[in-house]
Amino acid sequence: MLCFEGKIPDDLDGGLNVYGVRVEVLNVLGAGDAFMSGLIRGYINNEGWEQSCRYANACGALVVSRHGCAPAMPTKAELDDYLARVQFVPRPDIDERLNHLHRVTTRKNQWDDLCIFAFDHRKQLVDMAKKVDADIARIPN
Repeated sequence: MLCFEGKIPDDLDGGLNVYGVRVEVLNVLGAGDAFMSGLIRGYINNEGWEQSCRYANACGALVVSRHGCAPAMPTKAELDDYLARVQFVPRPDIDERLNHLHRVTTRKNQWDDLCIFAFDHRKQLVDMAKKVDADIARIPN
């Protein structure tokens, strides 16, 4: 991956070259989103472009080596572990430690019941109000 700050020059040799990692591709869905999440992680934490690109490449590699899209996204714990052992993990999809980390760091919290109002249901609310002779002016626009 080549990275440039500012305008991309005519001579590409001046860019920062950060090599990716090789993985077996099982699914390409989410690769770009994962890549950008890694890049943004490094960028917003002021870790420099080289580290940001390492995160980006590793996030993309982890996602394409798994089935799924959003459920395949790595957590910080997974990404840090993978980067620490990347030369010893040719197949992230079958690495027991990564699979364990993914399982235990992506558990969903049990949420309380939510009462949610869908803003695109105005027509149904108007219909219900008319049925019971309620003032439809009380329904916000």
